[in-house]
Amino acid sequence: MAQTAGIVNGTDFGLYIGVSKIANAKTGSISVTHSPRSSVNKDTGGWELARPGSLKWTVSQDTEFAFDAAYGAEDLIEAILACTKLTVKFSTENIGDFRLTGDIYLTDFSLSADAEADTTFSISGTAASALTKEIIA
Repeated sequence: MAQTAGIVNGTDFGLYIGVSKIANAKTGSISVTHSPRSSVNKDTGGWELARPGSLKWTVSQDTEFAFDAAYGAEDLIEAILACTKLTVKFSTENIGDFRLTGDIYLTDFSLSADAEADTTFSISGTAASALTKEIIA
């Protein structure tokens, strides 16, 4: 399969823990933030200049709950309770597309069960390693 053409349907992206895609996802996101450091000295003419600073990345996902999910809430609640470092990838898994990979610690697990509605859960995680980008071969 060649690189995904045109505008990519959000359904094509998934959040994977190791090799397992989290089942029944509704939404998913990855966010990368750069926090530049400021620098001012006698040679900048009074201008405060930005210099490269720290990077941070996080992931989050909203998911429909199923006890029989191949990889789902039960696996993730165990991971957050044990403070387990997880390797994640955010990807379409289509050859030629890029994949973002890194390690996280889950920082939030939330389960919601409203009357006469699908039960859902949400997770959030923050970086425990650098985020890497690769082209899927």
